[in-house]
Amino acid sequence: MLLLFSLLFFGSPSYASETAKRILILHSYNYTFPATSMASDGARSRLLEGSREKIELNAEYLDLARFSEPGHESLMAHFLRDRYAQRRPDIVVVIGGDALPFVIQHRDDFAPHVPVVFLGVSRQGYEAAKPPPDVTGHMVDLDGNLTRTIDLAERLQPEAQRLFIIAGSGLVDRRWQVIARRIIEARDRKLETTYLFDLRYDELIAKVAEIPNDAIVIMLSMFRDGGGTAVMPSEVTAQVAKSSPAPVYAPYPYPVRGFVGGFSENYDAMGRTAGDIALEILGGKDPASIPPRTSSEAAYRVDHQAMLRWGLNESNLPPDSVVLFKQPGVWELYRRYIIGAGSLVVLQSILITALIAQRSRRWAAERDNRAKESALRTSYEQLRYLAGRLINAQDEERRRIARELHDDVGQRIASLSIGLSSLRRHLPVSQDLTKNELSRLQRLTVDLAEDMRELSHGLHQGVLEHAGLPEALRERCEEIARNSNTSIDLDVADGCAEVADDVKLCLYRVAQEALRNIAKHAHARRANISVAREQGQIVMKIVDDGDGFDASTDGGHCGLGLLSMRERVRMLGGTFEIISAPNAGTIATTSIPAGGSQ
Repeated sequence: MLLLFSLLFFGSPSYASETAKRILILHSYNYTFPATSMASDGARSRLLEGSREKIELNAEYLDLARFSEPGHESLMAHFLRDRYAQRRPDIVVVIGGDALPFVIQHRDDFAPHVPVVFLGVSRQGYEAAKPPPDVTGHMVDLDGNLTRTIDLAERLQPEAQRLFIIAGSGLVDRRWQVIARRIIEARDRKLETTYLFDLRYDELIAKVAEIPNDAIVIMLSMFRDGGGTAVMPSEVTAQVAKSSPAPVYAPYPYPVRGFVGGFSENYDAMGRTAGDIALEILGGKDPASIPPRTSSEAAYRVDHQAMLRWGLNESNLPPDSVVLFKQPGVWELYRRYIIGAGSLVVLQSILITALIAQRSRRWAAERDNRAKESALRTSYEQLRYLAGRLINAQDEERRRIARELHDDVGQRIASLSIGLSSLRRHLPVSQDLTKNELSRLQRLTVDLAEDMRELSHGLHQGVLEHAGLPEALRERCEEIARNSNTSIDLDVADGCAEVADDVKLCLYRVAQEALRNIAKHAHARRANISVAREQGQIVMKIVDDGDGFDASTDGGHCGLGLLSMRERVRMLGGTFEIISAPNAGTIATTSIPAGGSQ
């Protein structure tokens, strides 16, 4: 014996209280049929929200579609009698048409004289069951739903000439067969109709795959196939939607994506309608005075994604159709923004119109200004060109003066020092005053020669040409360190010595000026110079912990030295950046293409 049952207790933990109203929900089918679950959720939510009393809810799955052999209904009736002997329900809620005849026949066994509220029962099923007066509920208009579903399909596919109707061989399936034949035969527009009834599951899917792509397909229900095998309706409908080359419709909302849609109520609305009737009975109303009713929420419902798949035009939908799973458009998403932007555009248009007149008056003046700006740009470019020429001429002049000082003036001063020394040795011993004066003159001459040598080196660093950039920087750092209180570290990475001469000279002059500023103005205790290659650039960074200055202020410390450094670097296509703040030290970064610039 296979019995699928579950007990659902909702509400507070005091569900067993004597004051709680007990509701027994009987499902025609099993828990794998999604429609009954959604209808049950609708009834449950309406009961729990609308009742002022405590509600105890219990649910059982009769599974009448799969287990139709003789004796199954009696077995279920005895099970319910024994299970609820001590927990007699106040109302029995029946979901699905198959359970209504069962309850009418066996109610006295497990819930004698208990009112019954049904939902999802067709008018034909209700009339065939011949219920007593205390049985009422929600009815489904299957005829109207199927008629309007075919109307919907014809509106969306006006060129279609063929119609395919699918149904199984179970009890509910055969009811649909009768309804479908009656409705289609009564229609004014005659489509070539093929009834895919009472087929085995695999045979049905094969037939569906052969349907022309311009046909209309209506899926009714299939609880059993033509061979009498119980099947899962949700699995069948999913496979039909997947296999069909043409759009598929249904007269009730299948919980399977891929169907275009149809005319129907949704299951949650069915459940809420049944819940409203049950609340009236719990409130003391005689169930015999409550006639069966339909839900007011029946409508055309379509799946927007399925319509896009089949190329169906949304404009052909009947008025007030419910379009499901539609991604909101730009207008729905950004309506407020579009309105605001539109208003802004209108305002801007008004302002632009007012400004055009003013603009036209300014054009003449602007033409003159553009001519002046062009002349200024030309002058600026000429100044930059002359500045570059000036720096190059300055370097050449430094080289010439350095050579003159070293080769001519320096040699002559050296000769003078040697002559003074020789003259002092040849004077008689008694002429001490003369010797002392000659000694003093010799010392002054030696000091002058040393100063001339340092001046020559400052004007043109010969070691830069002969020993390279690292040695020239090291010599300059040692010289600054000897003559100041600043300790200077130098770090030149491998590969930085072999660079173009103009790059070496630029880096050396920038470092020379920066070190002079550190020694003269910054009062730094430590400084660091690093040179490295980074992505085709030679990057030199000079950092000190000195007084710093406000680098964001125009003018400020931007004297000739900094201007000269920037111009030198610019001439080689590089960048020169100063980062500094009062009492925060200074970082000077020079970046030059490794190949230099002509």
